[in-house]
Amino acid sequence: MFRPITKNLCLLISAFSLSACGIIQPYTAPVPQGKEIKDKKLFEIKPNMTKSEVTYILGSPDIIDTFNPNQYVYINTYKRNMQDTQFSESKLILTFNNQDRLIGISGNYAPPTKDPVF
Repeated sequence: MFRPITKNLCLLISAFSLSACGIIQPYTAPVPQGKEIKDKKLFEIKPNMTKSEVTYILGSPDIIDTFNPNQYVYINTYKRNMQDTQFSESKLILTFNNQDRLIGISGNYAPPTKDPVF
């Protein structure tokens, strides 16, 4: 008499347990990496600044090329979560001359067009 009830109960519990595996997704935190450069700080960078002045404003660069030490690279990547295959990447490349003066700014960080609003 208890045998069919136990069997049906086990089947019911198994069905509910297996169906719960795909319904609820666990929370995964966003994954930012690198330095996020605000427009306010980017606005402070001017041509002819020294390496130490740029480092004081933006912080130390993420990459200093071994073969070209006159180039600083700041990279920022952002993924919404670990399972997400798409991510956004921002890159700022600063080029200096032999006297350690800033001569070029490139990358996909857009330079601000006017004073930032506080």
